[in-house]
Formats: sequence, structure tokens, C-alpha cells
Amino acid sequence: MSRRLIAVVLTLGLVLALSSVSLAAVKLTFWDMFSGGDGEFMTALIKEFNETHPDIEVEETVITWGDYYNRLMTASLAGKGPDVGVMHSSHIPAYASKGALLELDAELKRANFPVEDFTPGAWEGGVFNGKQYAIPLDAHPVVMYYNKDLLGQAGLLKNDLPDLPKDPEGFLAALQKIKTATGKTPITFEANGFGSYRVWYATMYQAGGALLTDDAQKVAANTEVGRKTLAFWVELLKTFDNAISYDEAVEMFAQGDSALLLNGVWVTGMFEQTEGLNFGACPFPSIFGGEQSCANSHNFIIPRPRSTDPEKIKAALAFIDWMTANSDKWALAGHIPVRKSVADSAAFNKLKYQPQYAAQADNLAYLPGSVYMLELETALADEIVAAFVGAKTAEEALAEFERQGNELLACPVGNCLKDLFEAML
Repeated sequence: MSRRLIAVVLTLGLVLALSSVSLAAVKLTFWDMFSGGDGEFMTALIKEFNETHPDIEVEETVITWGDYYNRLMTASLAGKGPDVGVMHSSHIPAYASKGALLELDAELKRANFPVEDFTPGAWEGGVFNGKQYAIPLDAHPVVMYYNKDLLGQAGLLKNDLPDLPKDPEGFLAALQKIKTATGKTPITFEANGFGSYRVWYATMYQAGGALLTDDAQKVAANTEVGRKTLAFWVELLKTFDNAISYDEAVEMFAQGDSALLLNGVWVTGMFEQTEGLNFGACPFPSIFGGEQSCANSHNFIIPRPRSTDPEKIKAALAFIDWMTANSDKWALAGHIPVRKSVADSAAFNKLKYQPQYAAQADNLAYLPGSVYMLELETALADEIVAAFVGAKTAEEALAEFERQGNELLACPVGNCLKDLFEAML
């Protein structure tokens, strides 16, 4: 072989080698808890991202809701967490306070991230002690799904929307009217599971109540307002014998066996694919004067200490930017976009149901920001379920939540949090 030919071969080999290096994708591990009706929409989005970004490869791992946060905490503190994860706004203080999340301020500035395109309320949900730890993807309140055929039979459908009284007594009377006219269950919601507190939470805020004091140092729910609104739901469940699970409630509505369903926006996309279901979706009903609904927000986070590679952080922010900029496709699952450009886009506003209840985004009651919110939410869920299934009165349930909550809130952060998180390891 001639020297000239050898040189050409070597040069070509070097070019190919360099090309392969430059084309090698940055691999990102991504954890989420979207195992319900919205899971397929997230998976489809990730697939599209991978197809359009050959320089970044995202591998999704779906962890069931009940296991997700414990696994995320233990993995992150052990240095084995994902490169990118999902976290509810209510959980951010607990994780940020333990150093489990990467501070993002400097990284966002370095990446020229479009912070100004996010709604201020959603963006501030990712702030803890003045530092940014998360980037919001959506808002997801509890809304009301309604069966148009059943409401029509009961004479409670007007202009294709539910025509329901806006007071407790009138609302209960309307439910009885539905049952009499249709023979179906008038309303369903999760009343025997972790998310059971959401319907009470919404109406408590409608009536002017609050879960914690303004400084988040004490429980504020055990009041006349808290007890009155909880007693309303206890009476409703007793009247219609309907203290069922999340899956049972969703299935009953999907099968046309209930007229109303109170549930999160995340099942909208699933219902759209349910053959023969003539339904609508609207804001959570006003029963106690206000317009509030219980809500939370999904956020992207970068766990520590795994995320120390600058190239991975850069790739992670590129992935997050693209996902939020394309959240009109995530909205197909039912969620409300929090990037202004997406919420104002024709793609989002042409959707059939989502823009209808997105207007409630200005009246959402989020869980308070507390480092103890993980434990507070668990205690609250347990006590609300106890009241809903008849194991406790409304007074007994809220008194016990107040006792547990105040005991936790009085504990110095450095002690209680250490005990809580070390117990997970």
C-alpha cells in the first residue's frame, strides 16, 4: 500500500472516529409516576423528543404512584437517582431541604432558559428558600366530568353544561333528582384512597378555610368551616352509599353508570378514547360560595448528587425546555399548560375540553409549601378516608389530623426530617 493511500485511509478513519464521537447521544434517565390515563401521552412525547433530537437519548422509567417518592428519595440520597425526574410542587420543600435536588438558578441563566414564558404562580411553586429547584410542566386541578345524557334526563343540562345549584342543600337535592330520574349513581369520586381529601379540600377553601396557618407553622383546618364542609361530604356519601376507590369511581363514569365524576384533569384524554361516552368536562362545582378547586403541579427536577456532569445538565435542560414548549401535546391527557405561549396557542385552544376548565387556573387551591408536606398529606388522607367510610366523625377526623400535624410542625427541621428520610434508606 502506498504512503498516499495509507494517509488517506488513516485520515478517513480519524474523520469517522471523530464523527462517531460527535454523534454519540447524551443518555438521560428519566423517572416519572405517570402510570394512569396520562401515561401513554408522556411516553409518546418522549418518543417524539428522541426522534427529533439524535444528540440526546431519554430513557423513561415509570414507577407506580405509591412507590415513586420513596424510591426517588432513597435513590437520590444514595447517588443513584435519575438524571431528570418529576415532582409535585407540594413535595419540593421536603426534598430541597435535604439537598436531594440540584439548585437550578445558575444553570438556567447559563442555558438562557425562557423563564419569562412561565406563569408566575406555577414558576414560584419550584422555589424553596429563595432558590429555584424545579421547572413546572402543568397545573392539574380536580374538575367535574358530566354525562350529558344522564344530566339531560334529569333536566339538569343547560347550554350543554351542568345546571346545578351553588349551595350544599341545593346540590344534594340535584343529586337526588338525578338518581330518581335515571336510576344511576348521581356522583362518584375517590372516597377510599389517598386522594380522597381533594374534594373536601376544594370546598373548604371555597368556604374561606385553609389547611395551615399563613406561616405554615400550625394546622388551621380544624375549624367550623373545616368541620362543616367535611360533614357535607360525609352526608353525601352516606346518602348515596358511594365510598368507593379511585379506580371504581373512574370505571363507573366510563361505563355510564354515574352522572358526575370529580377527578383530576389527567383522565380527560382517556375518556375521549372511551367509545360511546357522551361526556363533558367543566370546573369543579361551586358549592360553598367560592370557585376554588384542589390542584397541584407536575415539575421537572434534576436530582443530586448524580447530576454533576455539565453535558448531562445541559441535555436535561434542553429536554425540559422542549417538553414544556410542546405541552399542548401533554394537554391532550387533560393537563393545563403553564407556559404562556402554549396556553395562548391555537393548538391548545382548539382542544374540546381543556380550554373550558383551564379558566379555573386562577382559582386553584394548592397544597401549602412545607418541608413536612409529605407526612402531612398522608395523615390528612388517612383521616379524611376514616370520615368518609364512617370510621370517624368529621370532628374526630379533623381533631386527629390537627394533633398529628401540629406535633410534626413543632418538630425542628433538623431532627424530624432526618428521622423521616433515614427511615426510607
